[in-house]
Amino acid sequence: LRSVEEIQREKEQAEAARKKQEEEKSTPNPALVDEVLAQIKAQDGGSGASTPLNRLAQLAIVDSKRDEVIRVMKNHMSNSNGFVKKSATEVFCMYATAEHLPELRTIVADKDGLMIEARKRAFRTIAKVGTTEDYPTLISLIGDSFIRSDVKNALISIGPAIEDPILSQIESVSDIFTRNELIDVLKKVGTKKSIETLQKLATETLRKVLLEC
Repeated sequence: LRSVEEIQREKEQAEAARKKQEEEKSTPNPALVDEVLAQIKAQDGGSGASTPLNRLAQLAIVDSKRDEVIRVMKNHMSNSNGFVKKSATEVFCMYATAEHLPELRTIVADKDGLMIEARKRAFRTIAKVGTTEDYPTLISLIGDSFIRSDVKNALISIGPAIEDPILSQIESVSDIFTRNELIDVLKKVGTKKSIETLQKLATETLRKVLLEC
């Protein structure tokens, strides 16, 4: 059996590690980003780059390092193996801006199973920096059960600007789960103009339930 002191020491170490990780996620640290970038470059695109790439994905974004990070990530996205490409793409999506919308749209459409986390990061970034032209595509993603919850949160983050695009599509959505998620988005960010559609959909749902009874 281990001593009480040993167990307490492990708890304290775990708590210290947790606090350090939270700080790294919330506080931009240029020196730390430089350190991790050096570790990535030292791997010359080999599989060992995955570990520091994953570390970089957990660090707070440093605006002054954005151009360098984007350049390094693009290089790995084009010239590295699948797992390294996956990790590099996730970091790219974090640092991407409006000028990278074409690449972000391509990533969102990628159905490779390895790219699920990258897709999530991509549509979250598109929700921040995209245009109204991107909204129909983002709305359509909510039909994918693997990312539905994340898409819903991204749509909510857009705010009232997503209301009209949803209203123009929601009545044609046949999948009940997808429709319910879009209804939840409207309840969160919709204005008075959503009331009529929400009442109509609620009536249709009630009628359907009564017919099935």
